[in-house]
Amino acid sequence: MQETASSLVRGIQDFQNHQRWFEFYQRYGPLIRSILAQRGFKGSELDDAAQDVYLSMLATIERFKYNRGRGTFRSWLSRITHRTAKKYRERHESDDHEFPVDPQ
Repeated sequence: MQETASSLVRGIQDFQNHQRWFEFYQRYGPLIRSILAQRGFKGSELDDAAQDVYLSMLATIERFKYNRGRGTFRSWLSRITHRTAKKYRERHESDDHEFPVDPQ
């Protein structure tokens, strides 16, 4: 397992740091997609859920304080991914029930 450099975390806290974001995507994109796939996401649904994970992460990364004693960045990202996957499923399950098909 690769340890996250605190410089990478600081780098992605700057939304304009495209190099660090590219590095983040290369390093952690497969983890995010793997977690989502394990939860049954496939194809375009997996892509959409992954996008939601990035948006959730963007909403909280500025406040993230990298403290190895409190846990790893990877575990923080995993929790966000699991939570976002659950919310995605709940949101889309309710969408399925909003417009019942008329059997006629």
